[in-house]
Amino acid sequence: MSRTILGTEKPEPQALAQMRERTEEGQSWSAWQCVDMSSADLGRLQFIKIGRGCTFTEVPSRCPDTPTAGFGWRYTYVGNVNLDTGEIA
Repeated sequence: MSRTILGTEKPEPQALAQMRERTEEGQSWSAWQCVDMSSADLGRLQFIKIGRGCTFTEVPSRCPDTPTAGFGWRYTYVGNVNLDTGEIA
């Protein structure tokens, strides 16, 4: 289900550290990237925690909208975050 990621984007070190701190057994982080060619956010990554005790127990079919923004359609799933290296695969 992963797709080709635009550029060489990875989570920032601070974001990766927060993901590690907030991840429990049975949980992982999925990565979503903006693919809207008309958006200033093109290439930007969003992350969603997946697994036991989370809102999503598996990767959703599309990036969910937030209560204040309907940007989900702009983001495509590109893979899961390796919490050791920050690589997305």
